[in-house]
This record gives sequence, structure tokens and C-alpha cells, in this order.
Amino acid sequence: MIEREIQTETFWRDEFALTDEDTSFIEELFLDEHRPLSLSELSRSLITHYYSREESLVRRQLSRGRVYRPNASFEVGDQLVFPHLDFTLGAVVGEREGNNPEYGEFRVIAVELEDDGETREFAAELREPHKLSFAGEADVASLLKVSAADLFEGYGEIVEERLAAYLRGDLEFTEFRERWLPKGMAPDVHSGLLNIAEAMLVMEETSLPPQKLLSELDLPKEIPAEIKVFSLNCGDGCRRTLLRRPHTSATSRYCTTVLCSM
Repeated sequence: MIEREIQTETFWRDEFALTDEDTSFIEELFLDEHRPLSLSELSRSLITHYYSREESLVRRQLSRGRVYRPNASFEVGDQLVFPHLDFTLGAVVGEREGNNPEYGEFRVIAVELEDDGETREFAAELREPHKLSFAGEADVASLLKVSAADLFEGYGEIVEERLAAYLRGDLEFTEFRERWLPKGMAPDVHSGLLNIAEAMLVMEETSLPPQKLLSELDLPKEIPAEIKVFSLNCGDGCRRTLLRRPHTSATSRYCTTVLCSM
């Protein structure tokens, strides 16, 4: 197995910073999901994106030749990839019998490395255990030390902190109860619509679920209900909201007590 840069604590703690590519990915993620997202969801998705990109890179590197392993057999002319040498490519240019009683019978191959043209010797057909030996042909999963889930568990909070700083500094995003949405995806819940909602609450003299309020507001039908509810909470430019009180574990209701500034 190998350790890539994104699998290290040093990368996430000291080197990771959001790039233009990352912010574009986040914007596309909102468009794909079409709903408000939490920092945890954004962090998991971004880390998975990094991991997938690394997987693709490793897969391309592996496609250039056979993966070197000491317990395999090779012939002159074979193109080999050496993951433990940062995926250096080399061609087998010679072979001979090995000569070390401690390792029993084995072969030695001479490989001309592509990077610097140097010819180096490597063991082949080695029967003794070796850290670079494995059965069959290598795949990406067997070469990478951890999964995307492992990376999120270890470094997800670091990524969440960087994401929070970015989102709070970008005027194109809005937040309600630790969930975020691009303002461009939200319908305009202006003061007039909030006044209608408040009037409904006064007339009913009770709290109402968001679906009841939204049924009387003229919001575009193609917008998902989850975004409509989010926008209701962030209406009037997020300067006021109807107070949202828990009703059950699955639903919430709105009452006539106004309003919190945001």
C-alpha cells in the first residue's frame, strides 16, 4: 500500500485551502442536490471529491504498465510501474539469477527508469515475504491506505472549519440553523409574503406547519418544498423570520411570535 498526500494529517491541517476548483465543485453540488446543505454534508462531499480525483490519478498511472511486485515474474521488454517510487515508469532491460542464500531462489531484473534513465535492479519471483509483495494484480483500493470515509472521520472537522469561513465570507450564500444555500437558488420571500404568512397565523389563532403557510404564498411550483421552507425562514433578506418551533420529531410549526434578526 502507498500513502498519497491527501491521506496525511499534514495536508489537511497545514496545506488544505479552498481553491477555485473547490468552490466551483461546491456550487455544482448545491445545484445537483437542489436543497440546503449542512457543513458536514459539504465536507463529506468535498473530501470524497478529493479522494475520487486521487483514485482517478492512480488509475491512470497504473494503466501505463504492470505494477511491480517482488513476488511476480517479468520479462525483458515489460513496462513496469513502481508505486513505491511515486509511480515511476520503467522498462525491463535484463534479468539474471539472484544470489542471496537468505532469500532462497529468486530472479533479479534490470529496469531502466523513465525519469532519469538510470538502470536499477529489483528482485523478482521472490518467495520470501516482502512488504511490496501481493497476490494477483494491483487495484486502486489495494494501493491506497484509507477510504474516503476514513478521511472524513479523521479530517472532516478541519474541512468544515475552512468551509464555514468561506461561506460566511461570501455574500452569495445564506444560512439558517447550520444549513446553507446559495441565494440565487432561493425564491424571493419579501415582506409582502411574510405579511401574508403572519396574517394567516393571526387568523388561525394557532401555530401552523410550513406546508400550510406555503400553500397560500405564490412561490414558483418548480422550486422544491425544502428550499421554500428554508427561504421562508430567511425571508425579507434574512432581516426577520417567523419563529419556528418544534412540533414533532418530523415536523415544525410556525407561530405569530416574530422575529429574530440574522
